[in-house]
Amino acid sequence: MRIPSPGDILLPKVAHALHCFSVSFVKHNPGFTASSIRRLLRAAPALTRPIGIFPEGVAGSAGRLNDPLPGVARLIAHLAKIGLPAVPVAIGETDRLIIRFGQPIPAEELLRAPDAAKLAMSRVSDLLVEPAGL
Repeated sequence: MRIPSPGDILLPKVAHALHCFSVSFVKHNPGFTASSIRRLLRAAPALTRPIGIFPEGVAGSAGRLNDPLPGVARLIAHLAKIGLPAVPVAIGETDRLIIRFGQPIPAEELLRAPDAAKLAMSRVSDLLVEPAGL
């Protein structure tokens, strides 16, 4: 029997409260995914809140990194083209849920990167290192 982690319970509620753009599972419904991403890109310039992207999709797990899904680098680059930076965020669990925010990656740096998703994930990786005293 699997016991849900705090992240399994908390993150979907946060996503709902923040009016997230839902995207289907990989290869499950490509038309729906494309439509959601187009809506996101149209809305992005006028949004007044951060856009949360889980580059690894549902394969992600608190405290561990997986490779970003195909196409995420292009999505991050499209957002960078309209001037949006990427803020790396690491989510980890020990006996509590830990969320760490890194320094924003400027849009210019994302556009120069060979793979914007891998750049963002490398910054997330840096945040997963447990500092002394926590």
